[in-house]
Amino acid sequence: MSNTNLHKALLLIIFVGLLMFLYQHNIASQYDKPNTCEVYAQKCTIDLEQGQLIIDFPQQLVVEELLNVKFTLPQGLEIEQVVIEGVNMYMGTLPVHFEPLSSGSAIHQTGEFFLGSCHLSNMQWQMLITLRTFNSDSEQSPSELIIARVLFSTQQR
Repeated sequence: MSNTNLHKALLLIIFVGLLMFLYQHNIASQYDKPNTCEVYAQKCTIDLEQGQLIIDFPQQLVVEELLNVKFTLPQGLEIEQVVIEGVNMYMGTLPVHFEPLSSGSAIHQTGEFFLGSCHLSNMQWQMLITLRTFNSDSEQSPSELIIARVLFSTQQR
């Protein structure tokens, strides 16, 4: 093999290695974003400045069935909006309908949603929870929006 071909092969190997590194870094960083958690055993916890946000799915996450979710929020936060989007396939923006239930020192809210099916055997989803801070004091302080992201997947039956 001539020196020119050897240099080309070496450059190609370096280029492919760099592409593989960047791809892996991008996939890994997707799960390392702040205010993000991945559902494990039908539960997910996000540590926020105000305390822990707990997302609990009482039943297995499946498509084409009405599903429930329970949110436990720390004091000083309220849910403004919750939507679900497909990650590995566009499925539109699916709303989560919820009602507040106040209990003790944390706020509990339950919601319900419906996931559509698609041709993929493993569908990846993200639930985007928009939270608003509020101050219970009589002073009017500006509220802040916080976006929390919950990652989960469903399998075709």
